[in-house]
Amino acid sequence: MRLEVRQTLKPNVTKRALATLTVLTTAALRAEAAFKADAAADMHLLCAAMAIEKVEPAAPTLADNFDNDISELRRMNMSTADDSWRSNFKGDPKTDTWESRSKAGATEPFVSHWKADFGKWQQDYQTAEVANKPKTWLADNPQPQGTYAKKVAHKLINDTLTELITKIADYAQTKHKIAQAGATKVKELISEALYGAGQTSFEPKSDATYKYSSNYGTACGGNGGMSIAGDLLCICCQATTGTTNACDNSGIQCDWSSNNMNNHIATVRKKCPTSKPSKLTLAGLIQLAAQLKAGIRKGAKGTAVAFYLGGSHDTCDGTTDQTCVDYTAHYGAGGTKSGVNSIPWIVKLNDAIETMEEMEKNAQKAREEAKEIRMLIAAAKRAYRTAIEPSMKQSNEPAKSSEGQTKMQQPSETEDSCNKKGQNECNSPCKWNPEAEGKKCKLDKEEVKKIADEVAKDAKTNTTGSNSFVISKGPLLLAFLLF
Repeated sequence: MRLEVRQTLKPNVTKRALATLTVLTTAALRAEAAFKADAAADMHLLCAAMAIEKVEPAAPTLADNFDNDISELRRMNMSTADDSWRSNFKGDPKTDTWESRSKAGATEPFVSHWKADFGKWQQDYQTAEVANKPKTWLADNPQPQGTYAKKVAHKLINDTLTELITKIADYAQTKHKIAQAGATKVKELISEALYGAGQTSFEPKSDATYKYSSNYGTACGGNGGMSIAGDLLCICCQATTGTTNACDNSGIQCDWSSNNMNNHIATVRKKCPTSKPSKLTLAGLIQLAAQLKAGIRKGAKGTAVAFYLGGSHDTCDGTTDQTCVDYTAHYGAGGTKSGVNSIPWIVKLNDAIETMEEMEKNAQKAREEAKEIRMLIAAAKRAYRTAIEPSMKQSNEPAKSSEGQTKMQQPSETEDSCNKKGQNECNSPCKWNPEAEGKKCKLDKEEVKKIADEVAKDAKTNTTGSNSFVISKGPLLLAFLLF
């Protein structure tokens, strides 16, 4: 009878045992798949970082382009050159080429560096004196009047062009550091922060994006922080097959055991907002890095403190409620670690910030270089136009008698023109010498030098220090064209 009772009860016991097992199993599954607000918050924290993928850094605006100014200075340089020099470039550019001249047995000065520069000089002459006839550039911009005034202008313009070669090259190099080297380096550093060291083209790679892809505990518990994308998977994916609700209550299928990194990153990123900044600014990157650093969680782990992201940090092995990434190793004692700033992807973000700060410094340097270039160009143009202002005014206005106007015209006097004057017409810079034999009206060289110094002084910029432009007061010989 007892045996029968046990046999009768056995089916019920079995049912109750199965029911109990089902409840326990369901509870276990629910515990493993439970939604974790902390994990979801940390997912969105890293999503904000993923949003800057491939966003162009905001390079400082440097609009200065001096090509037109240099072209005009070259025309001025050609127009004030000696007539014998300018005559070298009067030929038809279609037939009078350096090749044709060199075949004809060219000699100096048609040898030294002419092969590279002949075409440029020829273009300077053509654009100044031939193009758009009869309304040529030279017709609108007459040469300085008088041999001496023309030499003064030519000396200044030619020397300025020589100096501008170096300064514009330096300016171009500074701009390159900003627009090319700087911006490119920032994008590469951002890519390495997102996908791991060496990944400069925004592509994930095993052992760069995270370590030991087949082992969750090793990747996330012992080697966390290799990349933002890798840490995102640690927070939201579990170790074994199945769907986890840790980061999103609708579930994310990205178990570690399937070892499909690219698909898992794409799956988790579908839970991220899709809005992106139009440009990556320095201020925006600094703010993002600060938020990420501040978001690192802290919690007790036995008798120590753990630093992590995710829903829990007890074991961080991808099992029940243990989807997380552990950064504690980066906070260890000793000189090799520096806490949050030694987390690898934080290091890359810090480097990107430093690079953008360097871009700003170079931008300020470029602005100062551009300012100095503009001042040099303005001084050279003024030297060309100042000497011709009196003749231009005379053609449009009644003649005026003024000391300033007389001084601007005086450099056009020569020894020959002075010799032809009588005593009443022998005015500065000519000087009457009653005791001289023969021609008594002669050119006063001291007065000419004084006037030239005043013209040179007027052509200077009104700056001081390293930005001042000073005319050389040495012998005003006709300089060899350097352009």
